[in-house]
Amino acid sequence: MGQLSMSRWGVMKQFSDPTVVMCDYDTPRCPSMWEINRVFHILDIRPEWIRFDRTRHGWHMIIQLRKPLEKCALVALQAILGSDPRRETLNLMRALSVRMSAFAARRWNVLFEYKLT
Repeated sequence: MGQLSMSRWGVMKQFSDPTVVMCDYDTPRCPSMWEINRVFHILDIRPEWIRFDRTRHGWHMIIQLRKPLEKCALVALQAILGSDPRRETLNLMRALSVRMSAFAARRWNVLFEYKLT
C-alpha cells in the first residue's frame, strides 16, 4: 500500500501501481461484492485482496492483483467496475500518453486521502 504524500491538490493515498486497481464511487452505498466477483470470474483474475474505504462523497475500492496489468487494461477494469467515469476518462487520456515522465508515471492513476479545497 502506498504512503500518504502531499501534492498541490491534496494528500495522496495510493500512487499508480500495475498490480493495484483503484476505483472511486460517489455513491452512498458500497459497491456490490457479487458484481465485483462476477467481473473477476469472467476475466479469470484472482485478486489477493479487496479493501473499501469510506470517503466524504462515497467509497474508494482498492484491489491488490497477483499479476500486473497494462495501463489501458487497468483503466478498462476500473471503468467496468463502475469507477467514476470522469476519473477513468482522464486516466485513459494519461495512459494513452506516449511521453510520460517518471514523475507522471507514478501519478497517472491515483487516489486522494483528501483534496485541498
